[in-house]
Amino acid sequence: MKGGALRVELCEDLPCGGVTPSCANIEETLRSVNIPVNVLIRARGGDFVYNDDEVEAAYQVKLRLTD
Repeated sequence: MKGGALRVELCEDLPCGGVTPSCANIEETLRSVNIPVNVLIRARGGDFVYNDDEVEAAYQVKLRLTD
């Protein structure tokens, strides 16, 4: 990649600390680069104490990304 990047660390909403990017953003990034893309899986900004629903949502995102 131009500038020498070896990978992309992909997330959205950096002011809140970063959250999982949209599927469209992930797909566009994967089409646009020829280096590894690491996708942040995080349901919301704030602390890192998640309830069961948030953990399940993150797990479902992980399954979609690795399918």
